[in-house]
Amino acid sequence: MAEPISIAILNDYRLAVAEAGRLLHPYAERVRTVAVATGSEPIGVAVDIAVYDTFGKVRLDVARISELVADSSVGRVAVYASSLAANTVPRLLDAGVAGCLAKSLSPVDLVRSLERVHRGEVTVAMRGGSGPPGFASNLGLSYRESEVLALLSQGLRNQAIARALNVGDETVKSHLKSIYRKLGLSSRGEAIARALRDPSFAEPERVPGPTRDAT
Repeated sequence: MAEPISIAILNDYRLAVAEAGRLLHPYAERVRTVAVATGSEPIGVAVDIAVYDTFGKVRLDVARISELVADSSVGRVAVYASSLAANTVPRLLDAGVAGCLAKSLSPVDLVRSLERVHRGEVTVAMRGGSGPPGFASNLGLSYRESEVLALLSQGLRNQAIARALNVGDETVKSHLKSIYRKLGLSSRGEAIARALRDPSFAEPERVPGPTRDAT
């Protein structure tokens, strides 16, 4: 039986890392998470695929992604996103990214896409939808609402949040109203304070993973 594909998940939020882990866990014999790091940290272990998760990102860190592509201990790089602007996918592929994968992919389709990336196939699977299927926040928020709250907690205004998520200003306002209602809040300041207190919006615990020879 073939060894499972080893991956590292890179994101600054515990919520995002946990969600990716939830989706992949039933397929541990095919894909195994061996490392977790924030978007700026070194992975610290050789992996088949580095999965750059865009949750809570104000903008794609193309320089960081290029570093991952050039890293000899990383086999391939995939970007995992709720949505990407039309001109972003070609730019990522030109930078050496092997996969652009939508958060709306079902767990089995996500695994199949990672397997294609691992085989050396350039894989673009960006379809409609805003978040992972079956997502459940401990705050009762949808995935998109959670992402809006993460960006809000960084001090972003509505227009900047809209640009980061590739949506309109009115969509952001609608999400904020829903966040306030669900959490019983009345202001941006209260929402930011709630996010900063919640452990799911903290940095993920780093997982160095077992060391192995780079391939």
